[in-house]
Amino acid sequence: MFGVGCIAWSMAQDIVTAPIFGTMSLKHLQDLLGAISITLTPEDRKYLRNLINQSLSLVTDKSLPIVEPTNRAVTGSR
Repeated sequence: MFGVGCIAWSMAQDIVTAPIFGTMSLKHLQDLLGAISITLTPEDRKYLRNLINQSLSLVTDKSLPIVEPTNRAVTGSR
């Protein structure tokens, strides 16, 4: 259900997003559409944002965007 969580997170953003996902079966598509019924709390969003920022800090390319609490991506030094 990792994909469902990713889609739910994407839908919870204050910015316009267009998640693209593919599947080879109707069952997987139905599972992914389950993301529509998931509501992330502010605490869930904060937790996921922290995980994303921790992952980005492991990347050596410092030109990648940093996810800010305002849900706007910015580039620059960390």
